[in-house]
Amino acid sequence: MRGARAIINHIVKGHGEECLIFLHGWGGNKESLSGIYSAFLNDYRIIAVDFYGFGETPEADSPLTLNDYIDSVVEIIEIYGLNKVYLIGHSFGGKVAMGLTLKRADLVNGLVLISASGMRPRRKVTYYIKVLKHKLNKKFGIGKPQEGSPDYKKLSAVGKKTFVNIVNTHLDKKISKINARVLAIWGAKDKETPLYMARRIEKKIKKSRLVIFRNAGHFCYLERTEITVNEIKEFLNGF
Repeated sequence: MRGARAIINHIVKGHGEECLIFLHGWGGNKESLSGIYSAFLNDYRIIAVDFYGFGETPEADSPLTLNDYIDSVVEIIEIYGLNKVYLIGHSFGGKVAMGLTLKRADLVNGLVLISASGMRPRRKVTYYIKVLKHKLNKKFGIGKPQEGSPDYKKLSAVGKKTFVNIVNTHLDKKISKINARVLAIWGAKDKETPLYMARRIEKKIKKSRLVIFRNAGHFCYLERTEITVNEIKEFLNGF
């Protein structure tokens, strides 16, 4: 990875032998989780990253897969010679965290998944009709093609292909292999990664615990920052 692309931009702060790596969600950057990591600077080394195409890390010149994002974090772990880190990821960052743990369990001591993506969404029949209509429109030039989500529409051509790769990668069938301790934090009113996804993670990963914040959404850690910090501290001390 390093030979093909520059190492992803990141910050290193704090003190301590143990390291917490913060992985932001899609559209975020290394400061997205600063309200949480600032509470751990006295006791842990903190690393927060800018994934490819976000913050100060340039977009790649070719489409990426989830594995590329995983490898970019592994590279940071290896450069600093870190042993048994804790990965704390929101949304897409949680997906990378789970993927990294599946690929390199030897590097991970525990996971904090905050409204993590990565679970296959439940789809209604109307969704599949919409997809079929889009494909027919694209193939035969009938009607107006669907433009996609707001996140998708603002991306470059390369970014759109990367986005499709990421969205279509699901980890449901693999996460039962995760043996690390996992804390899942979720908002009960999350519409982007609905609560049933959290339930699936809780069911499939043996050493997991789920904390649900009532009346909170996809950015529950911003709505309940103090409680989120306390739950993470309890997790790090061993629940």
